[in-house]
Amino acid sequence: MRSKDNFIPRQYAPLDVSQKLTCITDNSPATQVYNADTGEYEPNREITPTVIYPDITGWASDNSWTNKQCNSILDEMVWKVNGVDITTIASWRGKYEILQDGSMRGALKVKRNLTREEKCSLTFSAVIPDHRLQARLKVNTEELVLSTYNKTEDTYGLSFGNTDKISYNPFLDKLALYEYKVAHELIAFSNDERNACYDGNQYERSIPLHVFKGTKEVKTGFTIKVFKVVSATSLVDVSSGFSEVIEVTTSEVKFDLRAINAADYVIRVLVKNNVVKLVNNWDEYIATITGGEAAGIVNGNWITATLMSTEDQKGLWQITTMPKVDGVDTATNYANNGGSSWYITSNCKNVELAEDFLASTFGSSTDFYDAILPETGAISCYLPAGESKVYNEPSEFFNNQPIFSTIVEYSSHIPEFTKTPYHYEARECINTAVVNIVNGTAKEDALQEAQDTLAFKMTE
Repeated sequence: MRSKDNFIPRQYAPLDVSQKLTCITDNSPATQVYNADTGEYEPNREITPTVIYPDITGWASDNSWTNKQCNSILDEMVWKVNGVDITTIASWRGKYEILQDGSMRGALKVKRNLTREEKCSLTFSAVIPDHRLQARLKVNTEELVLSTYNKTEDTYGLSFGNTDKISYNPFLDKLALYEYKVAHELIAFSNDERNACYDGNQYERSIPLHVFKGTKEVKTGFTIKVFKVVSATSLVDVSSGFSEVIEVTTSEVKFDLRAINAADYVIRVLVKNNVVKLVNNWDEYIATITGGEAAGIVNGNWITATLMSTEDQKGLWQITTMPKVDGVDTATNYANNGGSSWYITSNCKNVELAEDFLASTFGSSTDFYDAILPETGAISCYLPAGESKVYNEPSEFFNNQPIFSTIVEYSSHIPEFTKTPYHYEARECINTAVVNIVNGTAKEDALQEAQDTLAFKMTE
C-alpha cells in the first residue's frame, strides 16, 4: 500500500517594519555652513562626505523573522532629491555614492556642497524580500533635508567705534570736581559749565558700538548687555542696577570709570527672538555646534564628544552649571540627561556573582574608572572617582579645565527623584508645552494642557 504524506502549511506572522533616515557623520552634518568671506564650506563635502543612512528594521510577532536589520537584503533601492530620482539629476552626477554592501547597504554618501539657496529633501525607498510569505514589502522613509546657511549673512558681529585705550585719572577729572562743588553748594548748577567739563578726562565715558548682521550694519532687532567677569566660568549682568554702568543703548555703553576696579567686562549682542535657536532635527542641532553658531549648550556630558570634534573651537569652551527655574524652592542648577545603568535581570543564573562583579567594579573601584575613562570616555557618577589623578587631568580643548572631575562633582548635587513608568510620556508633554510657550501660548495654559495630556496617557 502506498503511503501518502500530508503537509500542513506553516502560518507566519506578518512583517512589521520601521524606517528612518539619519545622518551618521557627526563631522559632516546634514546642515553645512558657507563662509562668504573665505569662499569655503564648513565642512567641505568634497573632502568630508555626509553619509545619510536608511535605518530599516523588521520583526515578526512569532519571532520567525531573523534579519532584524534589513539593510543587507534590500532590493530596488531608490534615492530621490525633492521627489526626483537622484540618478536622473545632472547636478548630482558624480557627487554621490549609494553603498551596496552589508549593513551599510542603501546608505547615501553625499559629496556635493549646496548653494545658500538650495534645500534638498532626501527620501529613500526600497523593497524587502520576505521569503517566508513569498512577498515583497515596499518601504518608504520620511524626508531628511540637506541645507546650507551663509555664515556671513546670518552671523551677528560687534565692533567698537574707537580703538583708543581708555584710562582714567581722578586728579584730571573736572566733571567730578564740578559735581562735588555743586553738591556742597559751593557753586550754582549750570548746564554750560557742566558740559565744559567733558574734555576727555571725565569719569563718564562712552564706547560707541556698531552691530553688523553679516556685512551690513543694523540698528534694530537686538539688545546690548554688559557682563562683568567674576570667575573663569561665571559672568554677572551689570547692564542695569550696578554703579559702573550708567547707560546701555543699542549704539553705546556709558561707563562710570570711578566705579571700575581691575576686572574684565564682556559686551554682548543679544538678538531678539534668536537668543535660543530652534531647530527641526538632531542634524540641525549638531550643525549649530560644529558650525560655530552655538554660544552655549544645555545638555548631558556626552555632548562633549561632538564639541571636541571641532578643532577650530579648542580653548573656547568650558563647563559650568545650568540655569535653574525661577520661583521654585526645590530648583537647582544641576540635572541629569541620559547616561547608562547596569541591572541584574530576573533570569540571571548566578545573582551573587553578578552582584559581586558590579560591587567590585562599578560600585567601588576607582582604578576601574581610571582605566576605562581614557579608553572609552565613560564618566562615572561614583564620587570617589572624581578625586583621582586621571579625572583631574586638565582638558586642553576646554581651556585646561578638569572637566571630568568637575562633572563628577556636579553629579553630587543632582536632586534624587523616582523615575516612574510614565517618565518619557511626561517628558514629551513638557517638551510640547515648551514649544507651545515659545510659539505664544500662555505659560499656564501650556502647562495645564501638559498635565491633562499626561493624566490621560496614564489611564491608557
